[in-house]
Amino acid sequence: MENWSECIAFLLRALDDFNYFIEENIWCRTKCLMKLASQQTSSNTDELSREIKETIQMYTAAQHSLCLLRCKKERFTSRRPSLKNRAVLDEFQNRKPYHYLQFCYWKIGDLASAVRSAYTYLTANPTDQQTIENLSFYMQQNGFNHNMLIDSLQMKLERNYMGGVLAYNDEDWPQCVHYFENSLDEFFVEEKRCRLMCEDMMTWELIDSPNPEYIVVATSAYISMLRCKHNCTEKLSKVNGRFIPNFLSSIFDYLQFCYYKMNRGRNACESVANSLLLQPNNPIMRRNRVFYSKNYGNNELFKPSKIILEYQKRLTVQRIYLDFIERKFNYSEEGEYPNEEADDYTAINLQNLLFIDTFDYSAIEKQLLSDQECDFLFICYIFNSSKSQRKLQQLFINEIRERIKQTYLTEVAFDALSCSSHRNTNCKQKKFLISIDKSYCGAFLKELQSNRCTISFCFNA
Repeated sequence: MENWSECIAFLLRALDDFNYFIEENIWCRTKCLMKLASQQTSSNTDELSREIKETIQMYTAAQHSLCLLRCKKERFTSRRPSLKNRAVLDEFQNRKPYHYLQFCYWKIGDLASAVRSAYTYLTANPTDQQTIENLSFYMQQNGFNHNMLIDSLQMKLERNYMGGVLAYNDEDWPQCVHYFENSLDEFFVEEKRCRLMCEDMMTWELIDSPNPEYIVVATSAYISMLRCKHNCTEKLSKVNGRFIPNFLSSIFDYLQFCYYKMNRGRNACESVANSLLLQPNNPIMRRNRVFYSKNYGNNELFKPSKIILEYQKRLTVQRIYLDFIERKFNYSEEGEYPNEEADDYTAINLQNLLFIDTFDYSAIEKQLLSDQECDFLFICYIFNSSKSQRKLQQLFINEIRERIKQTYLTEVAFDALSCSSHRNTNCKQKKFLISIDKSYCGAFLKELQSNRCTISFCFNA
């Protein structure tokens, strides 16, 4: 028997139980980490043998385990048990209940809730054809209005980011700073929560015998957990369903300009340093650094913030570890591991965590294009008809790409020659514009302008 009201009631209760499961797990894991954070051993561990150090570490791990077991026994009861089925957890994380909810709401005539549920599901699953068709159908019904298009699970992180972009476009610099600073704070709150929810994300991919070595079991468990943690940044890089490449550095891309407009030079320089730490091959930010360096005359201002430095160190070590696993723990078709190499026994090189900026900023001072070259590119734009002309154009564009590569240490792809401010770009991530007007030849532009002719390039920093 079809009972749509009960369908809604059960699904809403299930969502409430899932939220309880998430929050209580995070609470228990945070509580136990805090209880053990200040624990100090009375011995000088540097003087102890490896085996003694290991036992001390495992003693702390046992205390941590006991704390978690007690906490979860207290928080999860027969009325609200822990979620043990990984497939069900995945469905909730993929917002599957909202896929069913929109249909049940439609059946009881609640258009607003049907639209909201469909939109919430579609935001996380933008290619789901059935939901696209359903939402299109709902939008054609009497009583529909666009205010119904609400993502019920939209994070504060997303709302602040969108608010920051709107303020930036409106040139409201105080609001731009307000929203993006809040977005940054929310990012690290959500990123920590995401990492905490990875603590039980375990597979046993390295276990190939009924009686495996302890260290193999530990490594196998750690791989899956670390992969999950490493992917948290990507999970948080969607705003209203749209993936934002290099999401965290994009916050600083906006912030540095908004700070500058508010005469907050120290903050602007720190934002540039943060952006370059996260995206060292961003030619636009390299040029910004030169500009601010000239403007403020103090290179000591370009120091990344402590939280970004720690974040980047963590991600770097994770990448090194996961890359080692991918390269070294690969079976051949014959079931063999790769041949033994020297780096199989070499410790992680901590020099990788120093992040010393050795870029030659003086190279940026050189003119990228001459007046004659700008004239040639303008002629190519006006008279791009003959085969020989297109060939010459392509050869010269390739030469410019090589100059950019040598100067900025960044691979770029040609986008377009244009004298219009209304043109769609082919760039999937970022682009930069260079003026080819003789009076402004070789200058980098912030955006397309109606009175400027430009050559544009795409880059993935």
